[in-house]
Amino acid sequence: MSVKHVLITGCSRGIGLGLVKSFHDKGFKVIATCRNPGQAPALQELIKELNLEPPIALDVSNDEGIQSVFTQVKEKYKSIEVLVNNAGISTSNHPDDPPGQLDRKEMDKVLSVNVSSVGMLTQSFLPIIRGSDGSPGKVIYISSLLGSIQLNTPKETNFYMSTSYRCSKAALNQLVKCFSLVQDQENMVHHLAVHPGHVQTDMGGSRGRKAPLQVEDVTPKIASLVDYLNQETNGQFVDYESKILPY
Repeated sequence: MSVKHVLITGCSRGIGLGLVKSFHDKGFKVIATCRNPGQAPALQELIKELNLEPPIALDVSNDEGIQSVFTQVKEKYKSIEVLVNNAGISTSNHPDDPPGQLDRKEMDKVLSVNVSSVGMLTQSFLPIIRGSDGSPGKVIYISSLLGSIQLNTPKETNFYMSTSYRCSKAALNQLVKCFSLVQDQENMVHHLAVHPGHVQTDMGGSRGRKAPLQVEDVTPKIASLVDYLNQETNGQFVDYESKILPY
């Protein structure tokens, strides 16, 4: 059997770090990336423990950096089966970001990293995302239930608005849908937006809110979604257990 490759962004901690282990356990050769590997001790420790290739520095907001990593990956591996767009940010006061208190610079940065950067990265890597057996390649995008417009109701929202983050994830879901509609013989790639659940991470547990899920609860299930993703499920928005969610 040929080795399958997955490139994951934002691996320094949290869900990204968990996905490195989960995809490794699933038999993938993991290409781990983060903005500054030298300042990611948890990732460095995991890389050593699993005997993986050294992590690659990748700032998803830097187009030259994206192109450099693309060239490295193409020259070394020729192609990858799976891309996982995990890197993302929120505002410094997340989740307390209601309308009326928005900050333009922070909102622009969140939209840039969570949407534009994901679009540029995916666009750059599309030519080498393909199955080793000629089957379609796959792209998984870590989204959020907070991006669902239909579910943004007074009862669900409470007083935590997370407006900038919500807008970015709603736009990300639309980006996923747009990419999923481009299917031809030269671009057979399937795309899936995934809500990872409310997980205990730096972002998920902010402002003293206790998240009910641990990273290790969800990342194996997210990794297993590569088996769920096919022509019929292409472009869907699901949770980590493959339950379909409303856009």
